[in-house]
Amino acid sequence: MGPLTWRDEVSGWPHRIVADRNAVGVPESVGIRLQRGDDEMEIVVWTGGWAYVIVAIDGEVRNLCPGFSDVDAAYAAVARRVEDFLA
Repeated sequence: MGPLTWRDEVSGWPHRIVADRNAVGVPESVGIRLQRGDDEMEIVVWTGGWAYVIVAIDGEVRNLCPGFSDVDAAYAAVARRVEDFLA
C-alpha cells in the first residue's frame, strides 16, 4: 500500500498533489495505490461524487468509475473494489 495523496482545490494550476494532508487547504480528492505482486490498483475519490479506479491484473487494465451520493456510498463503492482486488 502506498501513501495517501491529496489534491488541493485552492492551490494554483496545476493543482498540487501531496502526501502531507496538512499541506492541503481544501481537499478535492484523496488517492491511494495498492499492489499485490505484479497486480496494481489506483483509487482517487473526488468530492464531486465519484471515484477514479484503475486495476491492472495479469496485464489487463480495467477502468472502474463508481459514483456515489454520500460518504457511506463512497466508502461502500471503494471498499467493494478493494475487497475484489484483494480476493
